[in-house]
Amino acid sequence: MLTQTLEDEHRVFQAHNGLEAVRLAESESPDLVILDLDMPVMDGVEAARQIKQKFPYLKIVAMTGQPNSENARSVKEICDSFLEKPFRVVELRDIVKTVLES
Repeated sequence: MLTQTLEDEHRVFQAHNGLEAVRLAESESPDLVILDLDMPVMDGVEAARQIKQKFPYLKIVAMTGQPNSENARSVKEICDSFLEKPFRVVELRDIVKTVLES
């Protein structure tokens, strides 16, 4: 759903796990990364840490369906924005626009 929502206005790459997200960030040099906190292989918190460590300027939006979890609390310090699932498409677009403009 994220890809379909954003691909009209942005070049979109999709990772199936946190490790793949880190590798895509390294190889594709995106302007923004959207990470689900609950991913296999490497969770979104660790992926966000690794991406920010390598690319401190890179914008990251974290999303989760468990906003009160320990992962959600810890990632808010790392990421530029936070999106709680379920969310509306307009909300996603607004957050992407805001983060990219900041």
